[in-house]
Amino acid sequence: MAKNFQTEVSIEKAIQAGRGKGQGKDYSPWLEIHQVPSLGKSSRIKGWKTGRIHHLLSQLELHYMYLCEWNDNITDIREQYPLLPREDIQTICKELGIPHPKDPRTGINIVMTTDFVLTDTEGRLHAKTIKPSKDLESERVVQKLEIERVFWEQQGATWKILTEQELSVEKAKSIEWLHSKRLVEDMAPITPKEIHRARIWLETRIANGFQVKLSDICSRCDEELGFLSGSSLSIARHLLANKVWHTPIAPRITPHKPLTITLHGDTNKQSVRVG
Repeated sequence: MAKNFQTEVSIEKAIQAGRGKGQGKDYSPWLEIHQVPSLGKSSRIKGWKTGRIHHLLSQLELHYMYLCEWNDNITDIREQYPLLPREDIQTICKELGIPHPKDPRTGINIVMTTDFVLTDTEGRLHAKTIKPSKDLESERVVQKLEIERVFWEQQGATWKILTEQELSVEKAKSIEWLHSKRLVEDMAPITPKEIHRARIWLETRIANGFQVKLSDICSRCDEELGFLSGSSLSIARHLLANKVWHTPIAPRITPHKPLTITLHGDTNKQSVRVG
């Protein structure tokens, strides 16, 4: 239960402050990680698509966030999205004959949230609820999910429940390994000029079928170009994160195992094996 929204006054203040409003970098999630006790791993990560900090309340949410980041059909990601106004939820609960979720301490009707609201390239909304499959065995959880389903149906948006069974941990872990290296400004002290030099050096060797592991070829690049150790591997991650280089993200990407990389702009679409 959110620590700061246990009274009508605190809820109204949050609404007036713009919680749950905005899009892209201007969106403000209804819940932030410091407000919600978490039994799992909560995380704050800077989004590729939005350029803002996202608040993920579980490991499953984090995995799904990475998968959304990688999906080119998704243009905006809004997490911890409030189902407002509460009067709409009260009406839905009455029609369904389901008790409205309440704060256990104050007894007020809480603001329900949906884990993710996504916008696709055509401007359509897709609501996603992320749950461990074991939670679906709870009758009360199922009741709350039905409230969400009806709410989003009324909004004209798609809605879907996703569990660990639908989410690829291998893909999420691959994206996680690449995630912090996508933006040039996050590559410091590596400069754009060094990125360009390393890319030319690496692509020449890869295109010539230089058969080594990515970690090995990047170490050799560091040595020959006089870079700090690890710089070229960071640059390789940067190129993969930006899809300048293409490689399957499942099974999990690791620099110590062979990778098949397709270089961007290769009109023949021929892949070369690194490793």
